[in-house]
Amino acid sequence: MRLLDTTTIRLGDCAAVVGCDEFYRHLLGVITSMVAWDMRMIMRYSTSEAPQYVLADDVPANQIETYLSSFYRLDPFFEYWRKQQCEGVVRMREAKSARKLITAYFQIFQPQTGMRDGLGVFLPSAGDTAIALCLERRTPFSPSEAKQLSGILPMLVGLNTSHERARAADQSAKHASAAEAANTGTQQIALPPFDINEASRNFLKNELTPRERQIVGLIVQGHSSFEIGSQLQISEGTVKNHRKRLYKKLGIFSERDLLAQFIEHLTAR
Repeated sequence: MRLLDTTTIRLGDCAAVVGCDEFYRHLLGVITSMVAWDMRMIMRYSTSEAPQYVLADDVPANQIETYLSSFYRLDPFFEYWRKQQCEGVVRMREAKSARKLITAYFQIFQPQTGMRDGLGVFLPSAGDTAIALCLERRTPFSPSEAKQLSGILPMLVGLNTSHERARAADQSAKHASAAEAANTGTQQIALPPFDINEASRNFLKNELTPRERQIVGLIVQGHSSFEIGSQLQISEGTVKNHRKRLYKKLGIFSERDLLAQFIEHLTAR
C-alpha cells in the first residue's frame, strides 16, 4: 500500500475518534507512519507554564523527570513556542528562534538520551498553548521529511481543533482520562530558558578567571577551540592553554567532565 493511502486511512481513523481519549495516540500514529523515529511523545507547550507530557512512548521515566525538573529550560521547542506561537513543522536543529539554545541542549541534555535530532509538529490549542507531536531520532531529520509532514499540517490542525471543540462541548470532559487530567490540573509556572552566557559568567566565580568562564560558556555552546579563538580574537593555542589550566583547577580531565560540572551549576541555580 502506498504511503499516501496509508496516511489517508490513518487520518480517517483520527476523524473517527475526535473527542475521544485515544485521539492523540491516533494523531501521533499518523506522523510516525510517515517518518522514522526512535522516541516519540506528545507535549503541551505554553508561554506561561512549564511543558507537560500528554503522551510518552519509549521515553525513560528518569529522563522525563530530569526534563521536567529544569532541563525544559534548554528545550528549543519550548522556546520556539514561546517566541512564535504559530502552527508549523520544526526540525529542532533548525529552530531559528531558539538558535542560542540548540547547541547547549544537544551538548548538555541530549547526551543523556542518545538522540541527535528532534522534529515537532505544532498545533495551536486553547489560550497560549500548543499540542506538539514530537519525534526524536539517533540520526538527523531531513528537510524532505519535514516538508512531507508540512503537506498534511492543515489536516492535523483541523482535526485537533475539532477534537478540542468536542471535548469542550462534552460535559464529561472534566472526567477525562488520567493522562489528560494530569495535564490540565495543577501546573508549575514556567521558568524562562536558561541564559547560558549569564550562567557561565557566574560559574565558579571564586575559582575561574573571567576569561576562563567566558571560554566555558563557548564550550558549552558547542564551539571548538579554533572557533573560540576566532570569537575572542586570540590564538587557538591560547585557548587550549586556558582549557588546560581550568581543567587543572577543577580537577577534571575532559570536556565531558566540564559539562557535568556545568550541569550541576545550572540545576543548583
